Formats: sequence, C-alpha cells, structure tokens
Amino acid sequence: MIIVSQGKREIINFDNINLIGTDGEGAIRARLGVEDNVHLGAYATEERAKEVLKEITIIYADKNEYIDNSNGAAIYEMPEN
Repeated sequence: MIIVSQGKREIINFDNINLIGTDGEGAIRARLGVEDNVHLGAYATEERAKEVLKEITIIYADKNEYIDNSNGAAIYEMPEN
C-alpha cells in the first residue's frame, strides 16, 4: 500500500514503515529506519489522529478493496482534516 502525505510532498510504501503513530499532539509520523522519520500529517486533536490511524489500519487489512490505480497498489491519501 502507498501512503501519500498530507502535504502531498512524500509518497511512502507502507511495507517500508517500521512504526507509524501519533506524537500525542495530533501529528502522525512514520519511522522508516532508526533515525529516518517522515511527517505524514497533523490534525487538530489527538482523537482525530487516532481516527486517521484506524482508517489506515482498515485499508491495509483489506487493501484489495481499495485499489486505486492500474498497477494494483492500494493508495491512501492522508486527509486534510
């Protein structure tokens, strides 16, 4: 699955992510390596960030249902809000 960051500046292959989570203040970050972190998006509340993480989990668990292109890869675009 591919994740497009909120600012549309990064495209991340979910298979390369070691950890994805919130910072406790509404931002979502992905860890790709020991010191390689990517900011995926920021939300007004921690609760909204948790909702977005849940959406990512649902799509990843059933990615065949969310295929959005001709090469068979599921794409998740981080929501603006």
